[in-house]
Order: sequence, then C-alpha cells, then structure tokens
Amino acid sequence: MAFRMRKIGITLLLLAVILGACKKTDKHIDIPESPRWSFEQLKIEKELFPTQDSTTDKGMDLALEFNYPSHFQNDSILPALQASFVTAFAGEEYKNKTPQQAFEDYEKAVEDDFMKMGSYAIGDGPDISTYFKNIATTVHDTTDITVTARTEVTDYTGGAHGSRNVFYYNIDTRTGKIFSEKEFFKANSHGKLTELLEEKVKTTKNQNGDDVTLLEPEQVVPNGNFYFGDKGVVYVYNQYEIAPYSDGLIEITLPYDEIKTLINPLFELIIELNSDSKTE
Repeated sequence: MAFRMRKIGITLLLLAVILGACKKTDKHIDIPESPRWSFEQLKIEKELFPTQDSTTDKGMDLALEFNYPSHFQNDSILPALQASFVTAFAGEEYKNKTPQQAFEDYEKAVEDDFMKMGSYAIGDGPDISTYFKNIATTVHDTTDITVTARTEVTDYTGGAHGSRNVFYYNIDTRTGKIFSEKEFFKANSHGKLTELLEEKVKTTKNQNGDDVTLLEPEQVVPNGNFYFGDKGVVYVYNQYEIAPYSDGLIEITLPYDEIKTLINPLFELIIELNSDSKTE
C-alpha cells in the first residue's frame, strides 16, 4: 500500500530545484514519549520551478515529513522498528537504509518525479502554481505491544480536485516488524470480516455526516488498511475505494467484542490495551 514513485532519468538533473528549501530535525514532536520511546522528525518544505525561472510568482509546493523512533527500550529491536517506519514512509525498497538516508533518497525521487510532471504540464498550459504534494508519516498510536505508523498523501496536479489517501502500518514491538491483516486475524476469517463490514457500513457516516454512498456493495471487503481504535478495529477506505470522492475517507469500526474470536491469540492483548487508556 505504501506510496511509490517512479525512477527518473538523468536529464531531470538539469531542471531547477530552487528556493525556500528548509530541512530540519526536530527531537520534540507531538507524540507522548516515555522511558520506552523517543521519536525524531525529518521535515522539508520547498517550492519547485520546472521552468528554471524563480522569478515566477509561485512555483509548485512540496512538503515531506517523516517521524520515526530514535530510541526504544529494547535496543536490539530498534533497527527493525526503524526499517518498518521507513517502509511506511517510502516503501520496502528503502527499508535497508537509515531513516536519514531513506529520507534524503526518497526526497530526491519524489522531487524529480514531481518536477517531471510539472514540466510536462507547462506544455499544456495549466497554472502549475496551484500544484502541491504533501507526504507525511506520523506515529498514530502506541501500546505495550504495538506501534502504528500513519502515512497521509495529499496532492493536486490539475483537474477538478486534489486527492487524499491515508495508509496505516501496524507494527509488533516484540519483533519490530509490520504485521498484516492475515497475521492479525485467524485463518479463514475473511468471510466473517466481510459480513461484518457490509453490516457496519450501513450505519457508518461519511465526512459530511451522511450515509455512505457505495459505488459497488461488493467492494466493501477487508482491505488490510486498518488501525486500532478505542472501540474496535477501524478499517479505512480511501477516496473512490468504496464511495465517491464527495464522501471522503470512510472509516468502518468493527467492535472488539464482535471480532475477538477472529483475532490471532498472539494479538489478543490488543483488545485490552486499546479498550483502556492509551497513555503510556
């Protein structure tokens, strides 16, 4: 599910990347820290001019933000945790790099791709000053046995509207690795999960507070994009995945008491940890 960018040819190096680039590392971010954890942030905001003309009133805006664990109580697990966060931010092809190196390399790939897109657009005559791309990986939640990374990608590159997609990566702090839907639930749970999702979507509201307008009812199936809420496992469906753009991002909650028999015993503690206070 992680956001991917295409590799760009060497000719793009001739395009200008000018201006207001500001990269920083913040050691204090809005995440509850404890003796178990500490997190750091890499962030950059810049304005890009594919025409190499920085005198233009406005260029294209690019912003990247990457929050990752810099300390964990079990030192032997930290490298795996960082690799999982790198995967959530940039994709598996970057997971063997340090967070800092992954950020720099991914920044270059995203920037080159965005510049290439902008240079093509100029030939068609649109106002690229309205173009933007934001990618942010943050720490959504932590418990005694899990940490969840959240990656949000928003952009506008012409057309009637922009796009917004959110992806969740649940990580087992006992191993440092991302665990999948198939690992979290017992085998043969897909059918029951589908039934519950089809039932719960009927009472789920969209971003406007209205009933969800389903594009195709049979598309409401487990999609592997979920996080742990106070009341249940929350499945997240991005724009156009099961509903039209106007409905926005759809979140369907499956109550813990209705799915507890479907959960792999290795993760049963999650119900207790998420039903109680999440403050460590």
